[in-house]
Amino acid sequence: MSLETSDSSRSGSALRFRPGSNTSSYRRPGWFGISASRRVEASPRHSVRSTLKRRAIITPGGSSGGAAACIAAGTVPLSLGSDTGGSIRQPAAFCGVTGLKPTYGRVSRYGLVAFASSLDQIGPLGWSVQDVALLSEVICGFEPRDSTSLDQPAPSLLSAIQSTDLRGIKIGILEDALVRDGLDESIRRAVMDAAEIFKQAGAEIIEIKLPHSDYYVPAYYVIAP
Repeated sequence: MSLETSDSSRSGSALRFRPGSNTSSYRRPGWFGISASRRVEASPRHSVRSTLKRRAIITPGGSSGGAAACIAAGTVPLSLGSDTGGSIRQPAAFCGVTGLKPTYGRVSRYGLVAFASSLDQIGPLGWSVQDVALLSEVICGFEPRDSTSLDQPAPSLLSAIQSTDLRGIKIGILEDALVRDGLDESIRRAVMDAAEIFKQAGAEIIEIKLPHSDYYVPAYYVIAP
């Protein structure tokens, strides 16, 4: 689902949604990124080996790859996606844009066809953190038709991101994930470089070990159906 806005000011903004204009992998959740016409959505950043045609292709990730690809292509300024196990965050990373899975209940799931009701969340994608914060403030809030919607005032994210002082913030890094087979060295280095930037800004970097990582995916598929 893509989103257009006719005015950048929040007070006078008019949001128009265009359902289905950037559908990707709607037949099932997945990271691959297949459109409704069986075409592979394109990202200029990441090439994978196609399991469909056995040839090298470009993928934006999934399953909200269409939303991320539209942002990266500049066809829309903002877009919405749904995230169960990374379907906003991974396409955002693949396409070099910004994506956010909000805290559960902060954004209403009313109207969402859920893959796993206890995991799914609607979230924003945009070119920058500021764009995502702006859209988050528009879509956050209580929805009486959604029993999981949080009935509490949403904080101002636009105000929060103005500060570069991260003192008091803790950031966890999965230590085991950075030494797993198949991880590209450039990805590992980018994560560590980002951690150093956050550390210099005052954040506390904590290395986390999760001993049962081999069971993540099996547990996910037990919970999800």
